[in-house]
Amino acid sequence: MSADFGCVGLLVDAKPEAVGFYATFGFLPLTPVTGESSMQPVPLFLAIQKLTRLLAR
Repeated sequence: MSADFGCVGLLVDAKPEAVGFYATFGFLPLTPVTGESSMQPVPLFLAIQKLTRLLAR
């Protein structure tokens, strides 16, 4: 998949209450960059290899 699309992973800006959901798929927390929004999303990353395995299930 990474050879086809030239990417290394998937990045999401999760709502804090959704972090547990994403963790069940193996997403890893990243150091957040804060902005001016009152709702601070949590950046999460999933390596493309893990995504490929999840999609093959």
